[in-house]
Amino acid sequence: MPDECVNNQCCSDRREACEKLINVRLDVIRELFESKVAATEKATELAAQVLKERLKNLNELRQMAQDRDANYITKAEFNLQVKEIESLRLSRASLEGKASQAAVNVTFIVSAIGMLLAIISIIIGLFHV
Repeated sequence: MPDECVNNQCCSDRREACEKLINVRLDVIRELFESKVAATEKATELAAQVLKERLKNLNELRQMAQDRDANYITKAEFNLQVKEIESLRLSRASLEGKASQAAVNVTFIVSAIGMLLAIISIIIGLFHV
């Protein structure tokens, strides 16, 4: 019987040692798990901050593009402006042509008066002799 007690005592001591070892290992595993969870949470927070900043920058870029696009004219507006410019050019050319015609008319009248005066001068010169 004493041998059994020793063996039982030995088994009991071994079991306690094994339990302690298992508990130590479980504590280490628990600490590792908790540190990995904490690291994952930290990485998630950092990734969220980076994503938030990136989205903010993209929103600013989109707003800049919208502001820039608001300053551009549409194709229809451009075509209308081109037609108006062409119309103004034609009107100007027409007015310049009329101005030129008026100048021709004035020149014609002045030359007619000059010729009439020359003829009168010749007639007066013939009768005065």
